[in-house]
Amino acid sequence: MALDIWNPFRDLLDLQKDINRVFGRTFWHTPSLRRGRWTPSVDVYAKGNDMIIKAELPGVESKNLDISLQDNVLTIKGERREKEEVSEDNYYCCEVNYGSFQRSITLPHGIKAEDIKANFENGMLEIVVPRAAEVTQAKRIPVHSSEAKRIEAEVK
Repeated sequence: MALDIWNPFRDLLDLQKDINRVFGRTFWHTPSLRRGRWTPSVDVYAKGNDMIIKAELPGVESKNLDISLQDNVLTIKGERREKEEVSEDNYYCCEVNYGSFQRSITLPHGIKAEDIKANFENGMLEIVVPRAAEVTQAKRIPVHSSEAKRIEAEVK
């Protein structure tokens, strides 16, 4: 008999998938409800001393993008517009979201804000956030305690 370890998070994820599937089929496939705000997918990872942020923005034009940094929060705003207007009566299925979006990412302290670079190509936005070298280096901090000194004195 094999043992199966219970993972409560797996059950929660299964429940979330079920709820998303129910609401996705019932409410969100109406074309008029799929207009408005949407959220692009984002990858954030470290590469050397840089923090890389990649956002998937197919169908967005670079002139409709706005990237700002305030209080260590990087905000990407933009809008994906429909190229042609299609009557709702002519839709069979509408899965592409159009409208404005906004993503905010809290950056760690010690970034070089003046050296941030952004490149947008083929629907992918890549933002390179350089970190200060002294921040990325780990420093070992010795722990001193009065208890260790007391024990050492009793041994002598």
